[in-house]
Amino acid sequence: MHNNVKSFNLREVFVIVGAFVAAALLFVAFSSWATTIGTNIDATGTMGAATSTPWGTLAVDQREAQGIIDPTFVVGDNGTTTPFIFVSSKGIVSFGSTTPSPLFLNPSDVVIGRNGSTNDLFVSGGLGVGNATTSDGDLVLGTGPTFAVLGNGRLIVGASTTAHTGGANVDRFVFDGGNMRVSSGGSATTTLSIDSEGGGSCIELRQAGTLYRAFVNAAGTGILVEAGACQ
Repeated sequence: MHNNVKSFNLREVFVIVGAFVAAALLFVAFSSWATTIGTNIDATGTMGAATSTPWGTLAVDQREAQGIIDPTFVVGDNGTTTPFIFVSSKGIVSFGSTTPSPLFLNPSDVVIGRNGSTNDLFVSGGLGVGNATTSDGDLVLGTGPTFAVLGNGRLIVGASTTAHTGGANVDRFVFDGGNMRVSSGGSATTTLSIDSEGGGSCIELRQAGTLYRAFVNAAGTGILVEAGACQ
């Protein structure tokens, strides 16, 4: 009876072992290259681009040769280099600027516009700066004493409301602290004009809680001051 078990000589064994080791090394090399240079997705769904150790659900790292204002994440149009959204490794975001790099100053800067330093910004609601809360169409800076331009045309400087204390009317312009200066800034004559197409120009003044109005008399020859509000 013959034994069907095949025997291998030493040379064949070396060839088999060598092929196995080469395949293993090639697999490890490709796996390492794909993990450290390409895209890495682990079993938990965490994804890293250009990093083998993503620290967020989606982590995008700059490549070694990239500078602080080179694009790390971009959204463009049909393969062009004109970005609609541009994020650098410095943490600066640009929307719609074709040359955002010269506009980047500090980390977290945001550039908005089509090109250069001419930027366009459309806000459909309100815009608040410094923890300010706004309504649609309002621009508000800060809380408490504020600077605000409201959608109804009112301007507030250093106050939190346009309604004067104890009154039912709503003031158009409010300057807190009682001081307002109109100056030409030079030797020219300083002019403050108050115009009206109705009953004439009028200024409201308060003294010890009493409201007075100052206006030009009907004859146009003098200024009258009397108790009451402007009509």
